[in-house]
Amino acid sequence: MSHVLLDHPLQACKVKLVSSPDAKCSLLSNVNYGMYGSPLRFEKKMLRSENYEAVIYAAGPLAFRPNHCPPTTHY
Repeated sequence: MSHVLLDHPLQACKVKLVSSPDAKCSLLSNVNYGMYGSPLRFEKKMLRSENYEAVIYAAGPLAFRPNHCPPTTHY
């Protein structure tokens, strides 16, 4: 018996930002829906081994932003 969500990870799964390794650049941004869930893309790649097959999916790019962004002067 198939399961609608589990059989279709492109529709069922989303990727979200969790934490940044850089304390100076650690605020969440919504670039490519990083705060609310970025959709997955099928990359047409697979990993195969004797005991398993894995399909490769990708998301993003996602980004954090710094705590303070000084205004820039344009000339």
